[in-house]
Amino acid sequence: IPVFEHVAGWLNDQRAAKRQLVQLPAIVRVRPKGTKALVDTGIALLEDVSQHGARLIMENPLEPGTPVRYEVPGTSLGGRGTVVFSRPFESPMNVRFAVGVSLDRSPTPATGIDRVLRWRWRSTTQAARGS
Repeated sequence: IPVFEHVAGWLNDQRAAKRQLVQLPAIVRVRPKGTKALVDTGIALLEDVSQHGARLIMENPLEPGTPVRYEVPGTSLGGRGTVVFSRPFESPMNVRFAVGVSLDRSPTPATGIDRVLRWRWRSTTQAARGS
């Protein structure tokens, strides 16, 4: 039955922009309601990205509507947007949460939407210079 559910989900996926699998650790920061400061929530797994959104796998859920930023250390891959869903999934060891983020359309110098899908590893000389 899980195979049929997977195939049915794949066939019903009507997304205009296809997701690209990333599966890299990302630093996630959120802006809690009523504050202007970003709060570091720790490391998450950046599961996949598209031109319009991203999916993070996290230890704790995030409330829909929460502003969020993420970046993959050592790359130019990152983004900012708003949480649209937070769904639990269980494994035999623990519970994790799939957090969907609708990405902002306005580009920023460090994490612009135009750079999300064309990320690269920073060279050691760039990392040493702080670029």
